Amino acid sequence: SLGLEALSRGAGSVTMVDNSLKSLEVAEKNVRMLGCQSQCTLYQADVFWHLKNTKQSFHLVFADPPVKLETIGHIPERAYESTVLNVDSFFVMEHSKKSRIELDTKHFEIMKKQFGQTTVLILKKLSPLPE
Repeated sequence: SLGLEALSRGAGSVTMVDNSLKSLEVAEKNVRMLGCQSQCTLYQADVFWHLKNTKQSFHLVFADPPVKLETIGHIPERAYESTVLNVDSFFVMEHSKKSRIELDTKHFEIMKKQFGQTTVLILKKLSPLPE
């Protein structure tokens, strides 16, 4: 839904990745209903596999992983290591406030917003520091 909202606000294209075929079928139905098939690409894949194997990059990435995903805390750093984020790209992820999320302040400018039991991370990718 966030990808479709982004399209309605001027995004040129949206790529959606979900491991759940059922979720992708709902997304595809909504894409067809809105008539934006040419602007949307959908992939059924594990998020970690996709981050490791994609060559695409984006200005804005939304992540809404399952709350009980055991490896949820690794998603931001895997996104940093992949090609999906350029310097100054934003990564936004929703998670339970109980989730342990690993963040390196050398990799991201970090903002957190709390909404009840939900935390929204807003991360801006920083330039790698010289070694």
